[in-house]
Amino acid sequence: MSLRAHPSSDPGRDARAGAFARALADGLRAHKISHRSLAEAAGVSVHTVASWTRTDGPKIPAGDTLRQIVFYLEHRQRGAGRAVEAAALGLGNAAAKEPLHGRSALTAGARALATTFVGREALVEEIFRTVRFHRLVTLTGPGGVGKTRLSAQVASLAVIAFDDGATMVELAPLGSPGLVPMALAAALNVRVPASADALAAIARQYESAGALIVLDNCEHVLEACQTTVEKLIGLCPGLRFLATSREPLHVPGEIVVRVPQLGLPAGGEALTRESLLRSDAARLFVTRAMNARGGFKLDSAQTALVADIVRKLDGLPLAIELAAASAGVMDLTEIAARLDQRLSLPAGGAEDHHRTLRATMDWSYDLLEKPQQVVFATLAVFRGGWTLEAAESVINPRRALTRSSAAELLTRLFEKSLISVESTESGVRYSMLETVREYALDRLGEAIWAPETRRRHAEWCLTMAEAADEALKTREQLAWLTRLDAEHANIRAALNWAINEARDAEIAARLIGAKRVFWQRRGHFREGAEFTSRALALAGF
Repeated sequence: MSLRAHPSSDPGRDARAGAFARALADGLRAHKISHRSLAEAAGVSVHTVASWTRTDGPKIPAGDTLRQIVFYLEHRQRGAGRAVEAAALGLGNAAAKEPLHGRSALTAGARALATTFVGREALVEEIFRTVRFHRLVTLTGPGGVGKTRLSAQVASLAVIAFDDGATMVELAPLGSPGLVPMALAAALNVRVPASADALAAIARQYESAGALIVLDNCEHVLEACQTTVEKLIGLCPGLRFLATSREPLHVPGEIVVRVPQLGLPAGGEALTRESLLRSDAARLFVTRAMNARGGFKLDSAQTALVADIVRKLDGLPLAIELAAASAGVMDLTEIAARLDQRLSLPAGGAEDHHRTLRATMDWSYDLLEKPQQVVFATLAVFRGGWTLEAAESVINPRRALTRSSAAELLTRLFEKSLISVESTESGVRYSMLETVREYALDRLGEAIWAPETRRRHAEWCLTMAEAADEALKTREQLAWLTRLDAEHANIRAALNWAINEARDAEIAARLIGAKRVFWQRRGHFREGAEFTSRALALAGF
């Protein structure tokens, strides 16, 4: 099943287009969403949005635009996007019902789906068809090749295709393999009773469910993912898994799809604008460059420069996005020249891809002003994202905020594609792709102020957790539980730092005390017991 525009030869197209127009008009009216708001979210004109809601000669938007519409509506009101998507696909009211279990991939994959998807449409459809008929599909490839983005795109289709939807589980924030089953249970909204086995609890709830589970960034907890998938495949016949990892899980029946770099412009011919844009790598660069600079236009003089840039970057999506982000402040000639200073590498092979990405990251980092570099490295201390308030607490103003506020510096990093921004239930939240965070963590490790940064992070976690502990006794407990869910990975990281690195029994004990009620409410009994045992051993008990 595809979300691409339906060809005019499709006999059911007019019926679907009419259903889409009615569903969209009803959704906008019911949820008080203006045409202008949707136009800004989808990157089109208000006139275009109005044309989508007319029943005389209606048209279904192209696949990428349709996905943006569905994502925006689903974010504004759960179920609204699913209803519009179902109408466009001719599924009647199939998508209007909530999944029996878990979360919609449109919510769980919000960060990955925040930008338009460029290229690889055929690969998305191939992967989607494969997960329909195989229990485990693993996307492999080097960092920066786009595994997470592809998996999120496939999951957005699976929301409709699977009776119980699709859920993305982000494993990058986990510091221990033992946390994989509980992370999966939390993502699926499965409560695990005290002393119970998390996988058994998931199996009881999902025994007859039909759903897709995406396990993102498995490489650092590979064996735990292998065990988890093998057990659940045996216990839940309706579950399908899509994993992203730098290497296969080695589970029997696993289908491995090695994600290639984006297609490069063809050589041996005089490039035109049209022939250049047949390359996915070039289309991605041009699209992101237009986002970075409103007046960016691709003329014949720039065609060869774009081709040269994306070839130097080996077609790696992340490297291309980072280079294109510079188009807001540089012309293409300067971008190509600066890349030449960094890149003198042969193309081909995973190791060359890694060096190309590293060199591009170095180049992007060197373009940052000193305060931006400090903030970029500082933010690596966060796991699972952060809020503006958290950033302001952890960034040392003496080092980074002499001329700019934290908000301004975050904006600069966002414009350079080094961080992502999304709206969540508890407000605006920032994050880094795991590949980018790994690079920032290396930069943090080189800084003499790294220990100070880790302590400031732990102190912020402690302050927030103790405030939450008090709030859980009030009417605001639901809002604070949601906030603690979002900061769970950060508090884990702070506890691990306090116990393993700082050997600070006081901070560890206070964090454990503040988290006790949360662990009980969310069923994280084993995690709480493990941290308590380690903290007691640190204190000599």
